[in-house]
Amino acid sequence: MQLSDLFELFRPVFYLALFMLGYNMIRLGLLNVNKAISLFSFFILLTAIFSLINIIFFEQFGRLVMSFYVKDTLLPSRRFTGTFQNPYDFAFIGVLPLAYYLFRFLSKGSFKYIIAVGVILTTALFGQSKAGFITMLIVLTQVLLFYPLCAHPNKTLSNKSVLIRFLSLPFIFIMVAIYVYIEFGDKFSYLVNGIIALSSGGDRSSNIRLEQIFLAYDMLSSDIVNLIFGFGSYKHSGLMFESLYPLYFFRYGMFAILFFAFWIILPLILVTFFKSKALSNPSRLILFTFFFAVLPSGMGNNIIDQNRIPFIYFFLIGSVYCAYFNKCNLNEKNSAI
Repeated sequence: MQLSDLFELFRPVFYLALFMLGYNMIRLGLLNVNKAISLFSFFILLTAIFSLINIIFFEQFGRLVMSFYVKDTLLPSRRFTGTFQNPYDFAFIGVLPLAYYLFRFLSKGSFKYIIAVGVILTTALFGQSKAGFITMLIVLTQVLLFYPLCAHPNKTLSNKSVLIRFLSLPFIFIMVAIYVYIEFGDKFSYLVNGIIALSSGGDRSSNIRLEQIFLAYDMLSSDIVNLIFGFGSYKHSGLMFESLYPLYFFRYGMFAILFFAFWIILPLILVTFFKSKALSNPSRLILFTFFFAVLPSGMGNNIIDQNRIPFIYFFLIGSVYCAYFNKCNLNEKNSAI
């Protein structure tokens, strides 16, 4: 057994502590869910700005600065995003500020919000994560589709400026995407080639993950005890499961179903179908996009176990559970997004 195996035993306790932190901060009125979304979105945006500055001034100081955060193999291609170790880490966590600032732009119209959206998308694009790219496309679609349902009654249709912003955004995104591809397509060859290979039957990394799923299935199905309880951490074996789903079933067996239910499915159901006085409708949409993003992102990577992500993710999970299952203290001044 390795030291990493021992740490895995502590991981559920660590996640529970983060969950309880979010739950109790909302319960005690120290923070409300809407303000938590705003704060997290702002600080994630700062990491995106930090990353973009290092990309622009890569030769001057960017390479040196990012060497403290990024794997050496990713530096030459500039596939880095903020203070997150892997490109797909930011591509997932960036979903939260992307949805938040996109909603703010549609509602308020301030130019600073569309700049924030542009910074997040540009930074994620340099990460060249296929799963992240697909996830962010899904998020953009979700916000545009569901915005009229979450905005104030008839606001989208009665306010001409809101209606213009709402109808023009898809066109702007398409035009910008075409321009970026024409002008800078060679700089994103990893992403472009990966998407082309994926659409034509699968690329190398996708096939590797598919093989890992079959390996996990074969090992679990060979013994009923392992199928029920899993293999535990098992890191000392050297086996690698990059996707969230085979990893958790391999590690926890059928108990992984409970983790997925309480960590992903139930929060999604709550923010989608139920209202709470502690959650505004915009916040419900933003949280929906964030929790939903785990589903496609988890196909490519073990996203919620990555460095720095659990603090935000499980804090918000705890906040949501408090909003629906406890009479949380809602500060009306900070309740609206």
